[in-house]
Amino acid sequence: MREDTYQAIEWLLESGELDASIIAPGNTFNEFAVVAPMGISLTYYDIDPKFKNISNCNIVDVIFETPPLSNCIIHMNAQKTYPIGKLYNGVLIICGGDDNHPGDCNVVTSCKQLITQNNIHTVYATKHIAHRRINSYIVWGRND
Repeated sequence: MREDTYQAIEWLLESGELDASIIAPGNTFNEFAVVAPMGISLTYYDIDPKFKNISNCNIVDVIFETPPLSNCIIHMNAQKTYPIGKLYNGVLIICGGDDNHPGDCNVVTSCKQLITQNNIHTVYATKHIAHRRINSYIVWGRND
């Protein structure tokens, strides 16, 4: 399991939230499924149609189509979208990186950037994860 996914799951469990919206989960569906037996309901949102057959996955652009999300939002690829916290409020767990793939419109270079961009006023925890060639940043907080 990727360290940022593990951290997001750990913070979700610590939050006490029983319902979470997972934005841009990539291939982490099985990892997040570990929380289902604990009574936590997950709904996934991704723009990539390759995930259309995944249970509870909505193929939608959460930035331009703004579907209703739960109070707890976990964004696993913040570098790929406009800051989610400018459109949605609640408990936020936001992961982003500086790998700068083609199409990454919001390359993330620090936890402070995630906090500022997403209007997070209460920060519970932050973490920087150094990989071989890239860095990941993850923040847990509130913006409501």
